Amino acid sequence: MKKLALIAVTICFSLGLSAQEAVKPLFYKGVTNVSLGYGAGNFSQEFLRDIVGLSNNNFDVGFKTAGPLFVKLEHGFDNKVSMGINFAYMKNTLTYTDEGTNDTSIYFYNAELSCVTWSILARVNYHIGNNDKIDPYIGLGLGYRAVNWNYTDDDPFDVNNRNRNRLDLDLLPSFPLGMDLTFGARIMPIPQFGLFAEVGVAKGIIQGGITASF
Repeated sequence: MKKLALIAVTICFSLGLSAQEAVKPLFYKGVTNVSLGYGAGNFSQEFLRDIVGLSNNNFDVGFKTAGPLFVKLEHGFDNKVSMGINFAYMKNTLTYTDEGTNDTSIYFYNAELSCVTWSILARVNYHIGNNDKIDPYIGLGLGYRAVNWNYTDDDPFDVNNRNRNRLDLDLLPSFPLGMDLTFGARIMPIPQFGLFAEVGVAKGIIQGGITASF
């Protein structure tokens, strides 16, 4: 009887260990996550519209954007803390028709103002909870940010680039320090592959995409 009880306890203990292994949390020391995402909600997009509105009496304004795009890599150095690198890219372009004058008449021309910005940040994430279905976290990133403004037009009489000088692109925002502070979560409906979403201060107020772990 004692042997039977000992065998039962051993089996239960073994099953308990197997169950613990089966519900391994999404985040743990040693795991590496790679994510690819797209964002929405960026202040510089509205800033570009304001620049054109203040600088020109124009119409037929069009707006195009690429991004913000995000590529993220993180590695778990602790059961709660990961470190990694975030790369982000965005291009905003305004196209519009403007008015010019020469000695005899008023004429119209097409113009384009674009802003390309990218950043590469060192990132630390603190992971909340210990769940096998969802991995919530708070992230802080700090690093380098590059901004490049460009203006072009097809004004046939603007031989001295007066239109470009009027915008004074050198005075437009180009601060080189990049940072983000976001709250996010990963959800893995299938092993090692799932979705992520973040909200906060970054190139996009909200962002989301696909993620994989290994």
